[in-house]
Amino acid sequence: MQHEADLELASEKTATAHLQSTKTANRSDRNQHLRFAIEGQRLYILVLSLCLCLFLSTLESTVVGTALVAITDDLQGFDISSWIVTSYLLTYTGFLTVLAKMSDTFGRRNVMILCMILFIVFSIACGVAKTMLQLIVFRAFQGIGGGGMYTMAFVILPEMVPPSKYAAYSGIIAGVAALSSLLGPIFGGVISNSGTWVWIFLFNAPAGIVALILFYFALPAHFPYERDDADAPINLQLAQKVRRIDFVGLFLILSSSFLLVAAIQEGGIAHPWGSGVVLSLLVLSFLSMVGLVAWGKYFARRLTIAQEVVLPCTILSDHYALGLLLVCFFTGLGFITCVITLPQHFQVVFHDSPATAGYRLLAMTLIVPFGSAAAGLALQNLHSPPLYVFLIGFAFIILGTGLSTMTTHVFDRFPAYQYAFQTIMGFGFGINLAGAVVAAPLAFSPQDLGSCLRLPLSDK
Repeated sequence: MQHEADLELASEKTATAHLQSTKTANRSDRNQHLRFAIEGQRLYILVLSLCLCLFLSTLESTVVGTALVAITDDLQGFDISSWIVTSYLLTYTGFLTVLAKMSDTFGRRNVMILCMILFIVFSIACGVAKTMLQLIVFRAFQGIGGGGMYTMAFVILPEMVPPSKYAAYSGIIAGVAALSSLLGPIFGGVISNSGTWVWIFLFNAPAGIVALILFYFALPAHFPYERDDADAPINLQLAQKVRRIDFVGLFLILSSSFLLVAAIQEGGIAHPWGSGVVLSLLVLSFLSMVGLVAWGKYFARRLTIAQEVVLPCTILSDHYALGLLLVCFFTGLGFITCVITLPQHFQVVFHDSPATAGYRLLAMTLIVPFGSAAAGLALQNLHSPPLYVFLIGFAFIILGTGLSTMTTHVFDRFPAYQYAFQTIMGFGFGINLAGAVVAAPLAFSPQDLGSCLRLPLSDK
C-alpha cells in the first residue's frame, strides 16, 4: 500500500512538473517573437520621448485647477466651469484600456503617434476656443490623446527593457508622471498671473511635436515584433484587425465610466442627488459595469479565436491583480484630490494668488520622487513583499492627509506645519505610485498586456 501511494505521489509530481514545463514552453513560444533589442542611444531617446509624453498628458489633468478663475472671467459660464477639468479626465481615463488593447492589434507606434497628434491638435484648439462649450468639447478630445499617451508609455516600457532594468526605468517613468501632476497647479498659477490662460494649452504644441519626432525615430515600426513575423497581429489585413476588436466590451467599459462620472459631476450641483437624472445615470453605469464583467466572464467564450475581450475575467478573479488595481484606485483618488483641491483651498482660505497656491505644493512635489525611489529599492533590490510596501505607503498617505485636514481657518496666514504634512503624504504617494508599476509583473499574464497597461513580457 505504501509503495502504491509513493508511486501515485510520484506520478502526480511528474504530471505537475510536465504541466508547468508545458506552460513555460507555451509562454516562450508565445513570446519568442517579442523584441528586447532597444539599447544605447536609441533607448535613451525613447525614454526621453516617453517621459515628455507622460509629462504633458498628466500635466494637463491638473494645470487648469489654478487657472479656472481666469478662464471663467474670460469665457464666462461659471456654472459649467468644472467640466473643463471633468471632460479631460473623463475621456483620459475612459480610453486608457481601450487604446492600450487596440495597440495589440494596430501596433504600439501607430496608436501612440495617433494619440500624440490628437493631443497636439486639440491642445491648439483649446487655446483658440472662444466659448466655454467649445473649450469643454476640445478638452474631451484632448483627453483621448492624453490618456493614450499615458497608457502607451506604460505598455511600451516593459517591452523595451529587460526585466533586470525594469525597476530603474519604471521608477523614472512613474516619478515623471507624479511630478508633472504636482507641477500642474504651479504652472497654471504662474501662467495665469504673468500672461493669458491660453498658453496653458498652446505650450503643448511645440513640446508635443518634439516628443513626436523623438518617438517616431526611436521606436521601430513593428515593435515589439520582428519585421518578418507573419503571426504578429500588426501584419494582419485591416479587415482581420477590425474583427479582433471587442466592440461590445468597448461600449460597456466606456459607458460605465462616462455615466458614473457624469452622475457624480451633476449630483448636488445641477440636479439633486435624489433626482431622476442622477439616479438614472448611476443605475445605467452600474448595469454597464455588471454587463462588462458578465461579458468578460461568460459571453467571451463565444468569441472567435481572432477576437480578444477588452477586460479579461482573469484580471478580476485573481486576488493579487485585483488588490493591485485597488491600490492604484485608492492612491490615485487621494493623489488627484489633493493636487486639485489643495490649491483651491489655499486661494479661498488664505487668499493666496494662483501662483502662490501652486508653490504651496512644492513640499509634496519634491518628496514624491524620493518615495518612488524607495519603492523601487525595496521591491527590486531588497525583494520586499509588495503588500508590506503598499501598507507603508498607505500609512504615510493616511497620516499626511489626516493631519492636513486639521482646522486651519483660525490662522491668518498659511501655517508652516502644513508643509510637513504635505511631505508625509507626498512620500506615501511616491511609494504607492511607483510600487504599483514595479509590482505589476507579478500580477498579470503576458496576454493581458493591453488591458493591464503595465506588464513586462518576461518568463518570471
